Amino acid sequence: MSRNYYRKPMVMALKNAILHLFPMIARRRRWQTPVLETARLVLRQINPTDFEDVRAWFPGAPDAAANAQTHLDYFAREYREHVIGPWGMQFKKTGVLVGNCGFPDLSLRKRRGEVNYFVAPQLRGQGLAPEALIELLRFGFWGFGLVRIQARCELNNVSSERVMQKVGMKSEGLVDRSQPLDGAAPKQKLYAMLAKDFDLTYGRQIRAYYPPLISASS
Repeated sequence: MSRNYYRKPMVMALKNAILHLFPMIARRRRWQTPVLETARLVLRQINPTDFEDVRAWFPGAPDAAANAQTHLDYFAREYREHVIGPWGMQFKKTGVLVGNCGFPDLSLRKRRGEVNYFVAPQLRGQGLAPEALIELLRFGFWGFGLVRIQARCELNNVSSERVMQKVGMKSEGLVDRSQPLDGAAPKQKLYAMLAKDFDLTYGRQIRAYYPPLISASS
């Protein structure tokens, strides 16, 4: 998946729903990205102090520092202009920010969303991406009351496709790329999961302690 968190702006309905339910946010005029947690990860807001960790996402690249600053500027802009996310994946064992994830597209009206995820190349193969993705699915289905969440990957990105398969998402074939990209294939692989299927797979383990943040009527 792309390192960049947002491919589309978040819909204003999300902001209105959150501000309606949490008026203290309206007074502060700022929404704090909620901290989520898994067995090995803390999913939290990415800060300027994470510069060295973000730079490590580009091992061996001569412009790693510039790329890191570009990403931090991008994340800061998203926090200012949008309601929620992205999340940095902080590895509990080391405290290192190993990647990022979030909802690049979200519609409360349609109760649908799209997720993406990125783990630094040198830290892949440890199951961190599936672990973070399950938490995002949980947050989307039970926090926002979504009924369908999708994700996509490049045609040749086998590792990203395996992540979607591991968490139980189902292939829906090929779709047009959401935004044109020079040198990239016009199609991407699309996977999706329904709330009812997530409940069947994960509900018994974790549903009991996760109350909804926004009701379906919001």
